[in-house]
Amino acid sequence: MVLLARDVMQRNVGIIDADSSLMQLEGAFDEAGVSGFPVVDGGRVVGVVSRADVLHQLGRKWGGEPRLSTFYADLANFETEHALESFADAAARGGKPVEELRVCDLMTPSVVTVAPDTTLHDLSRTLIEHQIHRVLVTDGGTLVGVVSSLDVVRLVAEQRLGPV
Repeated sequence: MVLLARDVMQRNVGIIDADSSLMQLEGAFDEAGVSGFPVVDGGRVVGVVSRADVLHQLGRKWGGEPRLSTFYADLANFETEHALESFADAAARGGKPVEELRVCDLMTPSVVTVAPDTTLHDLSRTLIEHQIHRVLVTDGGTLVGVVSSLDVVRLVAEQRLGPV
């Protein structure tokens, strides 16, 4: 059986408004237990934002490097203690108050999408080609799900992949 995006996507996708503050974003990451969100403006997806992207952008804009990416923060019951730098600390290092920054200032505006009937093989190639950790699943322009690289790793670990 060939798996499709619709078979493996997370359907309850959290979103964040483009005008949200970085402190609101950090709280949303913590509350949802994820490391990235689609960004919306007026109900339309206008970008994506991840914790690692924000720290990378803050470091690039104002000098310094983020201390740790949270790529594996989506993993439930992850036991390792993270030495995470808060967005406020990262922004303060650059001399700009975090209160002035909005999600739209640091999001990735390019949105990579696939259709629900995209094969897992093609979806995985999309992740690799675009060097991203999550791809949005859209149907007729409407966001219906998201598949992360960690979702693909779970399928491998659970031995749910057949021939691709």
